[in-house]
This record gives sequence, C-alpha cells and structure tokens, in this order.
Amino acid sequence: MKNKKSREKAPLTAGRFLYRLISVVLIAVFLIAVAAGIAQIRDRLAMDDYDYYDEAYYLRTLRNEDFAGLLEMTQDDARAGKEYTGDIPECRAVARYYEAAVFFHAYEKAGEKERAALQKQRMERFESEAGEYAYYTEKIDALFEKEP
Repeated sequence: MKNKKSREKAPLTAGRFLYRLISVVLIAVFLIAVAAGIAQIRDRLAMDDYDYYDEAYYLRTLRNEDFAGLLEMTQDDARAGKEYTGDIPECRAVARYYEAAVFFHAYEKAGEKERAALQKQRMERFESEAGEYAYYTEKIDALFEKEP
C-alpha cells in the first residue's frame, strides 16, 4: 500500500482570503442579477393585462378629431383576444375607417381600382361598426374632399 500524504489544510493567507471573498461577492452579485431578471420578466408578463389608453382618452382624441392619433392609439393598444368595453370599440372602428379611407384615396389616385374597392368595403364595414360615432366618418370623408 502506498503511503499517501494526508492533505492538511494550508494556512489561510491574505491571498487565499481575498480570493474567497471575491468569489463570494461575485456569486452574490450573480444571484441578485438573476433574481432581478426574473422579477422583470414577471412584471413584463403582468403588463399584458395593462390598458395603454382608457375610454376617456379614446373619446377625447376622437372629439378633438385627431384621427391619425386615434389610429396610432388603436394600433398601440391592439392585442389578440383583448375585450374592449364601453365606447372603445366604436372609437377603434372610426380609427380603422380613417385608415381605410387613407388607403382608398391613395389607391384611387394611383389608379388601382381593385385595391381601392377593397378599402371601400372596409370603410363601409367600419362605418357600420362605429355606432353612435359614425358621424365622424363624414368628417373624415370631408378631409379628403378638400384635397385638390
């Protein structure tokens, strides 16, 4: 049997102490960073139920006749499967009407009759979805009638 030297613990020198201290600090920083990352992911997932704009903001934007702003809000606030309540669906329909009207007039000027007809169908659909705010569709149409 070979004679094995028993391992004795070496005395703790300043260098070894510093090495262990730095190791512990780095591990602690790593664990804190992982915990912060997990917390951010959890918060981000919780924000899926967050409404970017409330009904009052939609209505204020519509009443100010800021149709481009309303369309931008509609696009920002869009999520698959989200249920909109109150007057928000009608406001969103006016915004989509504006979008379809912009495309309709652009395609009409470009001479693309098929695409213009498709946008006209969208305009009719969104006008019917606009409910009590359908009179804003007339204001949108008036914007394009003013063009030379």
